[in-house]
Amino acid sequence: MRGSGIRSSHEGTDPESVSEETEKNTPEGEVASEYMKNLLEGGSVYLEYDSELTDTYGRTLCYVYLHDKETMVNELLVRNGYARTLTIKPNTKYRERLYAVEVSGYIDKAAVNGLLRSLRHH
Repeated sequence: MRGSGIRSSHEGTDPESVSEETEKNTPEGEVASEYMKNLLEGGSVYLEYDSELTDTYGRTLCYVYLHDKETMVNELLVRNGYARTLTIKPNTKYRERLYAVEVSGYIDKAAVNGLLRSLRHH
């Protein structure tokens, strides 16, 4: 998380990445970064940890919650298409929860695409 003094990895997710080396950034990563900035800027967050505190890159592994202590940012990233589910043992606390959100998103997207196709044929 930028601005927090903590380099973090949103546990249970594989988000679009943004590097400090801007030439490595993807358009998707830039959009995801802007989403996170708008979501978190000026507010407090709460961190929850799983089995391991850091990854091999020294990033803090955590589940991030908004100020209400109920809204999980990791889940919002998956739900809104800014990340995919990725769990690496032993850090699997919310694997099923995040996977369910991801699958639900695929179903929603398929339903919308099906509806659009049917409208085009009328």
